[in-house]
Amino acid sequence: MAVIHDVFCSGAPMHFLSGVTGCGLKDVRAFIEGLYDRGLHAKRVGSLAAATLGVMTGASRAVAMIGQALAEARGLATKHVIKQVDRLLSNGGIDVWQSFARWVPHIVTSREQIMVAKEWTDFDADDQATLALNLVTDPSRSRLRRPQAVRPSR
Repeated sequence: MAVIHDVFCSGAPMHFLSGVTGCGLKDVRAFIEGLYDRGLHAKRVGSLAAATLGVMTGASRAVAMIGQALAEARGLATKHVIKQVDRLLSNGGIDVWQSFARWVPHIVTSREQIMVAKEWTDFDADDQATLALNLVTDPSRSRLRRPQAVRPSR
């Protein structure tokens, strides 16, 4: 979780699960609003901020786990929050690649140099490969992940 919350909370430790909140929805929303600079509808910013809080709280990328963690963090009904997260992820108005175009400069511009790690996993039986470019911020972890499936035969 430290990877994500450093960006939103200026390094302040997060203790969502223990009930002590070091960074909340307002902080995440303010960060996303600044990142998009009015380039994303307010409702979408709110949905994106809520889902991000769910990921930060639950440290999972599974839709149900994100919804469950967000519901716990905000004291909401789990079933309804999972539906909201699912709708967000299927929302065509939020372009993941556009988000990366805004996110990457935010992360790398303050650094004099960066180190990236490239992952390539082949699935020969399916004629598919997954490529990922990771920004290495600490020898033991990476921050940015941009996996993309490709067909090696093309």
